[in-house]
Amino acid sequence: MKKYVLLSILFLLSCILTRPVYSQTAALISDHLTAQLSLISEADVALAKATLHIAYGHTSHGSQLITGMEGLLSFKPGYDTLYAFNPGGLDGALDLREPLFSGASDLGNPDFTAWATATRTYLDAHLEVNVIIWSWCGQVSDASAANITTYLTLMEGLEQDYPGVSFVYMTGHLDGEGLIGNLHLRNEQIRAYCRENNKILFDFADIESYDPDGNYFLDKLANDNCDYDWDGDGILEPPQEGGDDRNWAIDWQTSHTMGVDWYDCDPAHTQALNGNLKAYAAWYLWAGIAKRKKLTIPCDFDGDGDSDIGVWRPSTGKWFIKDQTSPLWGASGDIPVPEDYDGDGDSDIAVWRPSNGTWYIQGQSAIAWGVSTDIPVPGDYDGDGDVDLAVWRPSNGRWYIQGQSAVAWGVATDIPVPGDYDGDGDTDIGVWRPATGKWFIKDQTSPLWGASGDIPVPGDYDGDGDVDIAVWRPSNGRWYIQGLSSTQWGVSTDIPVPGDYDGDGDTDIGVWRPATGKWFIKDQTSPFWGASGDIPQAQNVWIWKQTGLIP
Repeated sequence: MKKYVLLSILFLLSCILTRPVYSQTAALISDHLTAQLSLISEADVALAKATLHIAYGHTSHGSQLITGMEGLLSFKPGYDTLYAFNPGGLDGALDLREPLFSGASDLGNPDFTAWATATRTYLDAHLEVNVIIWSWCGQVSDASAANITTYLTLMEGLEQDYPGVSFVYMTGHLDGEGLIGNLHLRNEQIRAYCRENNKILFDFADIESYDPDGNYFLDKLANDNCDYDWDGDGILEPPQEGGDDRNWAIDWQTSHTMGVDWYDCDPAHTQALNGNLKAYAAWYLWAGIAKRKKLTIPCDFDGDGDSDIGVWRPSTGKWFIKDQTSPLWGASGDIPVPEDYDGDGDSDIAVWRPSNGTWYIQGQSAIAWGVSTDIPVPGDYDGDGDVDLAVWRPSNGRWYIQGQSAVAWGVATDIPVPGDYDGDGDTDIGVWRPATGKWFIKDQTSPLWGASGDIPVPGDYDGDGDVDIAVWRPSNGRWYIQGLSSTQWGVSTDIPVPGDYDGDGDTDIGVWRPATGKWFIKDQTSPFWGASGDIPQAQNVWIWKQTGLIP
């Protein structure tokens, strides 16, 4: 019985720690290299549509993204559904709004600061919005270094005050001044800041600097209309004005087939192809943001942005995932460890076999890592977007993470509680000590939270992007979450199953009742799924089970 409890705890813990596909420790940059639909899977698109609520402030140049996205809908069969978007996300579309922000039109109108106040006013009135993006409309050409520093500082302040919102930085559109112009210098200032501080950037100017074949035009005085200095005389003479130079977008469109290689649309100030590329890059951006937010979505087997209800049956090795197939994977004595090991945005069915220390991940080669007395603690310890194989060895307190040096952290009676407690995008090593209720998170503070008999249930309950310290107390069924009010949910014989079941970006309180197989998710329906002896798929269950915290 004790072994069964331990297995369930470990299984749930592994599910809690599903990581973002795009690393939050690296900048997310959408530019000419990402302006390709082939880089975006349908699962990526579905995740973005399921989880993002975007507000976009722009004037005419910024509208190129929207015009391109609108044209994409009729480019190929099925695109009208796959890439659907509208305000509010009706009928399963992406929720993309173009609100009339009060007091500002774009990043430079009426001045370089009004947009920030307008953003705060809008976010305070629309708590569901979790992505903010603003564009420029020519102002970067005349901006000073101090103006751009003000922009960056205001963005940083918004990020600190609204930690659950992703803020997208943007460069200014090309103006024909080339590599020596002020525009390029100021854009480079924005790019350097984003790269150095791991920000999210839509590189508007970079997309206008290359054709789809990778030919570069910024050094040829390219402008926002895609005109460039074709004859190399150092003077931009646009062809539509009777000049001798050429337009790279028109040339590319002429040599390729409309409806096959590109689609017609009418973006402001530029050519259809530029609108195409902006749309492709925009969808890459939405997918990337959604995947960065996947920190709080454990056990998402279909990659749709919410936790799936499911159990694993040790007696048969069968996985029963609600509304999905029921594959056979694993055998009695294995430990279920579902995680996103390949970084594709969904949780992979997997087990760890203590008898031989081998990890069996569906669709991948078996890998030996660990010994029979270890506890599996998979997580994205290097922040690269996929989950790393790892075990914690109670006998010596060492963490063995594949590809990294072993780390001593904890003692034999501790409970491992890995998680992204500082919100920097990688899994932090940590243990909880039941004897004292103390949490030891590596390189962070060691708070007292909980008591002997509690079950540690870390999760992002407030949706701010980092894992919160929390315990569930079987004796009274109460959830004690640091920084939040305690909540009574469950009875002593239940198993806690926290997860993001509604896909709203925060961890939901929940329990599974082995006696009846019923799931009780707070503020949601309570389905029957599973039977006594099953192991529920949810945050931390595996670790709890292997350490004896649950039966």
